[in-house]
This record gives sequence, C-alpha cells and structure tokens, in this order.
Amino acid sequence: MPIFKKTFDYYKTISNITKIEIKKFKNEKNNNLFNLYSIIYKSDTILVHGFILQKKNLKKELPVIIYCRGGNRSFGENYPKNISSNKSLLDIAEKEIAIIFCPNYRGSSMSEGIDEYCGNDVNDIINLYPIIQKICKIKNPKVSIYGWSRGGLMAMMVASKVNWIKNIL
Repeated sequence: MPIFKKTFDYYKTISNITKIEIKKFKNEKNNNLFNLYSIIYKSDTILVHGFILQKKNLKKELPVIIYCRGGNRSFGENYPKNISSNKSLLDIAEKEIAIIFCPNYRGSSMSEGIDEYCGNDVNDIINLYPIIQKICKIKNPKVSIYGWSRGGLMAMMVASKVNWIKNIL
C-alpha cells in the first residue's frame, strides 16, 4: 500500500514536478487544518497543473487517492475555493484517510495543451504515477482513484489502461 508523510521541501525535490507552491484557502479554519500544494508537472510533452491536499501535522503515513474532477476545459477546474468547499475531499484529508492528488488536465486555464475530453488528457492522470512512486518510495504502489461526472469516466479509462489502480471510488 502506498504510504507517505511528506512536506513542501520534499515535494520540491521530485524531478517530474517543475513548480510547487503552497496555496491558501479563503476559510481560515482550512488553512489551519490542511496544506494545499499547487504543482505543475510533466505530462507527455506538456505541463499540467494540479493540487495535492493533505492534513497538516499528519500523525501517520497515508495512502494516495487521485481525485478526477468533472467538467471540461476550465469548467469544473480545481481551485482552492472549490477544493475547500468539497466536503468529501476535506473529510478524507481531515480523518487522515489519504493524501489527495487533484489534476486539472490539459486545456484547463492553468495547464498547457488542448482538452480532449477523455483523449490524451487521460495521460495527465496516468503521468502522476511516477510522482506518486517517488513520494511513496516503493516500486509499484497501488493507488485509489475517485471521480465524478467526466472524472468518473476518466477514472474508469485510467483503470482500464494501468495495473496500479487499487480501487475505484
């Protein structure tokens, strides 16, 4: 099972991540409970934006869940505002169930490329795996994947192409 308990400084050392910064929520309570890392990573030949959500001051090492958003292009895109209003994601992080990766896919306002709506943008999820492997420091970690609307279809497509998905939520 993939596990990790990492900090901002550790994420900066991962070669597939080309940029990382800590984002703040508008809700002060969330800033005190969670770290939200904004990352830009390599996917195929382009740069894609995403977030990593985790509880501050983790008491244990945690598995990974990839959250596949719905919508297309910039509609439905992950931002600190909608992550902080997503009760499911916050509950998972607060109860220390998992660390959550939230890719924005190519063609969104913060990513390069063109949104193909379940075309090559599926690779934007698959290409998170080398980052997860480096973070987990194990060769073949199993990962859970969670999606809604278009994200549900994206999750199913990823699971049909790779053998490292443990659960589809």
